[in-house]
Amino acid sequence: MPLLPETRAFLVFLQQNKNIRDRIKAGRDKTLLYAGDIFAPAWRDIKALQSKQPDSVEILEDVLAKLPAPPPHLGMLKRYVQDLAQKERATNGARSERVVWRALSGIFASNAEGKVWFYVGSNVDAATKVFALTEIAVLKRNPKISPESQDMLAYFERCARSKNPGMNAGYLPTGV
Repeated sequence: MPLLPETRAFLVFLQQNKNIRDRIKAGRDKTLLYAGDIFAPAWRDIKALQSKQPDSVEILEDVLAKLPAPPPHLGMLKRYVQDLAQKERATNGARSERVVWRALSGIFASNAEGKVWFYVGSNVDAATKVFALTEIAVLKRNPKISPESQDMLAYFERCARSKNPGMNAGYLPTGV
């Protein structure tokens, strides 16, 4: 099924607004990418980790919460994107919803600098999870990430390539 007109318009907006794309980034050494389940869904664990040490890492949703929605929409980009993705899922299914998240996650990963942190569990299906579908490949082309992050990335890439959904590895800053 084709994407909703609002989704196509949003993707064009991102393409035409480098100033917005450039702002979809975490601070240096703060990018955290996550996927799958460890003891609970990774995003739930990440929220708990962030509450223990605020400002140590940033995830895509944190960044989107600080940016304005595209005109003429009011509010913040996070809420706008969540609503848009939900509309895509309801109308066209999960694959269309992933288009929105893949675009934003790809931008986020391409803008990462320094150490990129990972919290990746099991159930990371290379055919359906944005981490395996997009973020690994984008980070692999990103020359601005640290050697340590590149080492972790090589492991995740091997898992994705061999269709191993049980990646189960973390690389987090001290104290998190």
